[in-house]
Amino acid sequence: MTLENRYRLSCYEEVSKLEENKNIWLVRNNEDDNFYVKKRIEIYNKSVYLRLKQGNYANVPKVIMCEEDDGKLIVLEEYIHGVSLEKQLKQDGAFELQEVLKIMIALCDILSVLHKSSPPIIHRDIKPSNIMKSSDGIIKLVDFNAAKEFTNGREEDTRLMGTREYAAPEQYGFGPSDPRTDIYALGITMYYLRYMKYPKNINPSDDFCKLVKQCTALDKNDRYQTVDELKEELQQLLKETLQMNGQGSEERWDLAEPSKSFNKRDSRLPVGFRSGTVWKMICACFGYLFLFWIALSADVNDAKGNALSGYPLWANRVALLIIMLGGVAFFGNYCNIRYQLPFMRKNKMLHFFLCGVYYSLFFIMVIILLIILGGG
Repeated sequence: MTLENRYRLSCYEEVSKLEENKNIWLVRNNEDDNFYVKKRIEIYNKSVYLRLKQGNYANVPKVIMCEEDDGKLIVLEEYIHGVSLEKQLKQDGAFELQEVLKIMIALCDILSVLHKSSPPIIHRDIKPSNIMKSSDGIIKLVDFNAAKEFTNGREEDTRLMGTREYAAPEQYGFGPSDPRTDIYALGITMYYLRYMKYPKNINPSDDFCKLVKQCTALDKNDRYQTVDELKEELQQLLKETLQMNGQGSEERWDLAEPSKSFNKRDSRLPVGFRSGTVWKMICACFGYLFLFWIALSADVNDAKGNALSGYPLWANRVALLIIMLGGVAFFGNYCNIRYQLPFMRKNKMLHFFLCGVYYSLFFIMVIILLIILGGG
């Protein structure tokens, strides 16, 4: 690295580490105060990052700087303000079919440009954690550490690059990666977004599963051959799905620019209303009415078995309602509340254990408050 580039790099001050197990930092440019991402990569394809720096590829992070230093690659790139689909899955659960299809169409648009460049750029690590939804609702494809340029005549990949569950057979050495490798990962990703599990021994019981099955065929020749071909199938399925739900005309623009409609999930909406699905919202309405009915019509006795009335009765009823609604909000992760509490991001087992602990503490606090206010 030249002295000039070392000086340029020194202008970016490290603010925080973005991933504990990876050398990825959020940095701030001291000259313009804008935020960027700095990566220190040990296994890499420098030519891919140089192509991303020199080219104008929509909806992938713009590479600002790309320099080798001591056998590693230092990359400075655009910081995407938003959330990964993996994080959104943890917060809100599986995506609705329409949303999955729109996300996949947007990814096909991104990959179409990459695959048609010369030589084609193959991402090779498409998965929910590498797909971002920006704060303005645009789908972005990030993390090109496993990416390669496709070269005709290459017999096979010599090293598994990417994530095992999403990797196509050719990434294990059964042939060279090409654009159809990304199509395989798209199939795994769309199924995982819809059902939060991997499509093992998938039964093509509907058009969506048939589409996934063709994407994930072991033989590359049996998959969709281009992302443009896959996009046409996705658009047709989305159109049919919208028509079935009576949304054919008013959402027609979504087919042309699907990424504009992704910001429908709002964690501030009550549990049951965030997906925008009509039947779920109707069920939620009846559920909330049922909770109110149980709480506000409950009969309460004191320690001697005498029925309470007046203020003590209503204080207990309100406390019961708070406990039940608090449970719905907590376990439904209203406003991402669970992940704001200490140690809830460590691992799944600890997360589930602490759910019980934190809700128990909430229950106890309501009871103590009830006693203090004279209702218990």
